[in-house]
Order: sequence, then C-alpha cells, then structure tokens
Amino acid sequence: AGTFSMAVNGGGPLTFQYERSGYPTIQRTEDIPWQDYVVMPDVVMTPYDTNVTTITGVPAIQVHRATTSRDTDGTRTATLFFQQNTTCTFTGTSGVTQNLATYNVRVTEFTVGRNGPNAMPGNLDPEVGYTYCSEFSVDEAVAAGTSKATFSKPVLFYLENYLSFPVGTSVPVGSYDLDSAGWIPDTNG
Repeated sequence: AGTFSMAVNGGGPLTFQYERSGYPTIQRTEDIPWQDYVVMPDVVMTPYDTNVTTITGVPAIQVHRATTSRDTDGTRTATLFFQQNTTCTFTGTSGVTQNLATYNVRVTEFTVGRNGPNAMPGNLDPEVGYTYCSEFSVDEAVAAGTSKATFSKPVLFYLENYLSFPVGTSVPVGSYDLDSAGWIPDTNG
C-alpha cells in the first residue's frame, strides 16, 4: 500500500507496470496530458495461488486444480488438463531458452470479490464486460523473469458456469499481453 509521485513526459498514453515478488505483474495505461498531473486508479495485486501441481508428463492426463474461489458471483475452481508428455518452453530474461519435461503450474484468479476490477492485469476495454480473469503461470518461467511459456500440446482449461450463462452462449476469450500492454482476442468459447 502506498502512493508514489513521478515526473514523466506528457502528451500521450503511458503504461505503468506494477511488480512485486510472489505476485503476477499488472499494468495500467493512462493518457498523460502536457503540463498537468494524473492520479492513477487504485490497483490491487493478487499473490500467486498457493495450489501448485508438478507436471511430469508420465500419466495419460495430469490435472491441476486451483484454489476454489467464492464470492457473491458464485463458487468456481479453475482446472487445467495436460496431455501425456506435454513439455514447456520459455526464454528467460538472460536469453537462455529452456525446454522442460517437468514443471510447476498455477492458476491465479484476479476476479475474486469486490477488489476484482482493480486486480485485473491491465485496463479492461470499455466494450468488454467484466467476468472472469486468471493468470496461468509456470513457476520456472516466473523465476527466469518471463511471463510467456509455450506448451508442446494444447492445454485444456475448464471452469464451472458459475455466472449461470445460458447453455450455448458465446463466451469472449482473450489474454493480456504485457509486451504490448493490451488484450489479445482469441476464438470465442
């Protein structure tokens, strides 16, 4: 908790990045006018989920279940399914690429409780409704200083319909990219 004062060049958008060990990075982008000041919106940083699963690639399917979230929206548990022999590849800040057959995964939900909107990884586009957002992370990639990891096979994600959307409703899907400080749309679910 706290406040910070910074002098920056105005005249356009500026992205602020909030980092702390043990927490996913979040960003906020604001338009900074010339010769004026801006008060940034409050942010809430969410610690990485305590549930972690070591993926070894040995069984036919390995399952990771995040900590169950409960709030006024409902109860939900994020679940990831890894096919046998799914490897993980990432390049750390040192430039070294690692390809791991064994690695540790977590799913950290941002959208829990009344602070959820302030915990989002980045500004939410005005035309997108606030619903569910989580960070899928690999401990080894985080330790290497990168937020991007790729897998050799598709990793399946399951989440209960805790918002009671009608069956067959199109669900917008996207991810937040720290490098471009923006949301990247994907195929609707």
